Amino acid sequence: MRIVHFLTALGFAIGLVPAASSARPMDQKAWEKCRDSALGVAEQQRLGPAAIDQLIKKHCGDVPVSEPKASGALAGAAPFDVVRSAAWKAKFQSLLGARYAKFARQIEAATGPTQVRDSWAVGSGNAPHLGGVDEAAFAIDLQNGKVYAAMKEDGKHLTGYGFGKSLSAAPPFLQDWMKGKR
Repeated sequence: MRIVHFLTALGFAIGLVPAASSARPMDQKAWEKCRDSALGVAEQQRLGPAAIDQLIKKHCGDVPVSEPKASGALAGAAPFDVVRSAAWKAKFQSLLGARYAKFARQIEAATGPTQVRDSWAVGSGNAPHLGGVDEAAFAIDLQNGKVYAAMKEDGKHLTGYGFGKSLSAAPPFLQDWMKGKR
């Protein structure tokens, strides 16, 4: 069994098994095939979930974005996809600046699909295997396209983006989310 794992790992090293390419992103089907190959290499019981996630990301890159069909059709989309989508990524990057990558990582494991509540698209999640420690949430005003965000880091530090220092200026969803994280 160890020889099989060694040979499969060697396949990654010499390119017989797909590895992430910075030249061209993979489509969903190719990424899933790469993920399955990486899982075949991993001794899952020994490595644990976090190490498995790192192995997959190293060899296959990020999960491809499943683009929401239209800006009004955000309901049901994975929050991680909304944050990385062609329609919304630039707005999140503008709002979060250098913190964008951390925010995207912290919403990767969604707590549920994006929902539309009144005129808001809202979503939340946490970093894989770090629920309650590193979390994130967003609210998008569907009337004007303005994006708001919040992050919880290290299990205690809450930071809001787009609404200043006053929690009362935050969109209702983010007010409730942040109150629940204290």
